[in-house]
Amino acid sequence: MIISDDQLDAIRETINISAGQSATALSELLGCRVNMEVPEIRFVEINKLGEVLSEETKSFLSFFSNFEKNFSGNIVVAYEENQKEKLVSIVINRYGISVDEENILEEVSNIVFGAFVGGLSNFIGLNITFSPPKKVKVLEELGNISDSVIILGEVLLLPEVNGKIKAKILIIPTRESVSLLLDKLRGLLG
Repeated sequence: MIISDDQLDAIRETINISAGQSATALSELLGCRVNMEVPEIRFVEINKLGEVLSEETKSFLSFFSNFEKNFSGNIVVAYEENQKEKLVSIVINRYGISVDEENILEEVSNIVFGAFVGGLSNFIGLNITFSPPKKVKVLEELGNISDSVIILGEVLLLPEVNGKIKAKILIIPTRESVSLLLDKLRGLLG
């Protein structure tokens, strides 16, 4: 799939808007200001998925969800192994709960996905839903993604406490969904 520089800029802005929604949701959850920077957005062809996911999730605990309705594909969030404790610690301290780390990260992923998908849905005017997050154990769990591309963004959470927390967001829409997104963006930017 060939994406022009203008189209890439429009997709980058859409992802930034959606990531901003996630930052707001995390700020409310964590009870502190959260800045979310998305310094890089790049398209990767699906035949590189195994390589990219292996590299991007090697030291990350990853969760995924399936897009449903008009927009199809997957969304994956990956928390860096040596920093995820910071995120878990903030949640435990704020809510005084005693839940295992994986459940906390799954719920945080659910909030991130919900806000991200909501922002995307509102911005482009499509009804998009997603399934509850699940931990990525093997790539095959992501389902049939042979006709997809990867939109990879590195996300840096900057809560006011505990320093930077690095995560990756991988959006894996089908080519049909990318075309739909570009059509919607063309209409908005017309």
